[in-house]
Amino acid sequence: MNHVISFDGSYVNYRHLALLCDVMTAKGHLMAITHHGINRQETGALARCSFEETVST
Repeated sequence: MNHVISFDGSYVNYRHLALLCDVMTAKGHLMAITHHGINRQETGALARCSFEETVST
């Protein structure tokens, strides 16, 4: 996962990757990090607020 995310040479802290993996698998199955996945589940307000969504104009 680290190789995929940091393919352009940018540094990604392993703690961020560990947290991302924990969130994606917390329900016992893989959950997408998209507007259909984590942002639509019964998550807390902080998780929903920190998720970026683009707005159509």
